[in-house]
Amino acid sequence: LSANSVAAGSEEQDVFRSFVFGCLLRHREHCLACQACCDRMEATTFVEVPSPDNKGGDLVELLEQAFSRSRCPSRVTRPEGHACRCSEPESGNSVRHTYLEREPPVLAVRVRRNVGGIKKRSGVRFPEVLCCMRTGKYRLAGAILHHGKATGTGHFRAVCSKGEGRYTLYDDKKVKEVGWSFLDGMCARREVYVLLYARTSFWNGAACDGVECTPYRRPAT
Repeated sequence: LSANSVAAGSEEQDVFRSFVFGCLLRHREHCLACQACCDRMEATTFVEVPSPDNKGGDLVELLEQAFSRSRCPSRVTRPEGHACRCSEPESGNSVRHTYLEREPPVLAVRVRRNVGGIKKRSGVRFPEVLCCMRTGKYRLAGAILHHGKATGTGHFRAVCSKGEGRYTLYDDKKVKEVGWSFLDGMCARREVYVLLYARTSFWNGAACDGVECTPYRRPAT
């Protein structure tokens, strides 16, 4: 293959990855003193949710945490073009909020298992059908499980959907059919690392990604 053909193939892969998995995140910083806002856009191919506590957690709740508001723990670094009129912003005087601006056809959710070099093995309950997304329902298409006590050891297993609640588990050379009960069990909940959800329906019957017409109000706060 020539260098040009390799480059062209790489560009096509990037376009495909961006179209299928591409998420657009809007990071908003809001100054509580002068009410000014600053938005920063981030393109990514997955959404990361925080690791649940030792009691475990629900995927929908973890998504809500990932997109919840939080106070800035230190002085705000004003990016270029920030409209804030406060010359000396103090700690805690602003809040940050992240929005999922574009919901892709295939949503990849990664659980933050590595916390300070230690693997968090708390269980994550995840549904077969994700109904909390504004552009439509998403059905589980696959999952990546990490088996091992630490992030630097062990190995990965993959689960792919065959439809109608049937799945195939790939564990190195071992391949076997499993049902939803396997993924709904505690072992899979504690090992799940990446979840892939494919959109099955669309908001208002239109194949949009949420950028053209967002069906929610985005207040300054």
